[in-house]
Amino acid sequence: MTRRFRRRLFERASEGAAHAEVARAEETSRYQVGRAFAIGTVAELGARATAQTPWRLSLDEAHHRRGHELATIVSDPDNRRVVEVLEGRSRRVLERYLRSLPAAERDAVAAVSIDPYDAYRQAVRQELPQAQIICDPFHLVRGANEALDTVRRQRQRQPALRRRQQGRKPRKESWRQQLFRARHRLLKARERLSFQQRRSLCELFQAEPLIAEAWGLKEAFRTIYRSDNRVEAEQRLERFLAAVDRAAIPSFSAFAEGVRIWRQELLAYFDQPISNGYAEGVINKIKVIKRRAYGLPTFEGFRQRVLIACG
Repeated sequence: MTRRFRRRLFERASEGAAHAEVARAEETSRYQVGRAFAIGTVAELGARATAQTPWRLSLDEAHHRRGHELATIVSDPDNRRVVEVLEGRSRRVLERYLRSLPAAERDAVAAVSIDPYDAYRQAVRQELPQAQIICDPFHLVRGANEALDTVRRQRQRQPALRRRQQGRKPRKESWRQQLFRARHRLLKARERLSFQQRRSLCELFQAEPLIAEAWGLKEAFRTIYRSDNRVEAEQRLERFLAAVDRAAIPSFSAFAEGVRIWRQELLAYFDQPISNGYAEGVINKIKVIKRRAYGLPTFEGFRQRVLIACG
């Protein structure tokens, strides 16, 4: 096999295609594709070994195999590349990786964006005490949406009276269909609603005051991230928490308790405005890689595929 052909096989496999798929397209054997990928991976990762650790990191998790522990994806959100893939997502696994970094690079890390997962937070606090920890805004906003959707589903299951038809008594419906039909509109961002969608929600809120109150709380939480600075964000957060206490809606009360636990990490976003947006995109790409490769049985194979495709 020539060096040029081996490089071609490596590039095709690096795109996420299964080795068998590449072998059929290039009219060669799976063994040759696997060998070309292995040789190319060693050379590629060896060249990256001297790369400096970025000054900001993001941490997210991805499934390696169904039924197995999640893997941790360490990314560089500024240069949009995967730095490392760790087997597991426990505090010990992350601490071991951070401890392995050179002291100068470890001290240079200024911020780390994470999901609201305490093992990540504890590991970063232990090994990178100088770094600000930022809780990913997407996950917190999703929590507010889930709290609203919980209220909507609870109200939806409660029976409602149908309109009285001529000559017939009104009877109860087993569930509230209008709430089911409005589920997507309720979760949609306020500024993205069309005129017709706003009008239909206003009609729904007149009939369902509890849904209107829950929707208002969801939007109040979203406005926190439209603040110009940390001081304004803290004021809006206080107003949101006070509104939740007054409303006494169980799902939002539980959500607010979680927000209080992650308060400092939420507000840190306004000092270091980074998120796990790129990492979430990597997770979607990993799913495509696994699907095209018909699964990746070994963790090392999974790690190599992700680093080559996303590094």
